[in-house]
Amino acid sequence: MKKIVYISIILILFFSYSCSQKPSSFNESNHRSNYRLINELIKITKSNFTLPYDLGNGIQWIDIINEDDINIVTIYYIKDISIIPTLPSREESIQKIKEDAGMTNMIQEGVNFIYRYYINEGDSLIKEDSYNLTDID
Repeated sequence: MKKIVYISIILILFFSYSCSQKPSSFNESNHRSNYRLINELIKITKSNFTLPYDLGNGIQWIDIINEDDINIVTIYYIKDISIIPTLPSREESIQKIKEDAGMTNMIQEGVNFIYRYYINEGDSLIKEDSYNLTDID
């Protein structure tokens, strides 16, 4: 659990660093800009972490991807469904996003943060958390 919090904090720092300049409003130009920003953030993250990354307690951080040029998707494998209650709550995650100007700016410009949890390295999605503009207003 502590490793998840530490990884979340590290990712927030990367998001803050990468998102220091806020575009004016969401439009096609900003969408292209977000595409570059998302890909740069993923590149920085992957250069600082060797994925998959073992978070302990049966959780592995598998990947971070750009989905549809609008979603930053973080993918985890968990060994057992009983681990789900130990994951950060939606309220805790929203609070961390609100406290981070970089993540808040990205969401205000139309970028969504999605966290997907799969069981035992399979294709069975057991949990998905998605954060967007309505969550931070």
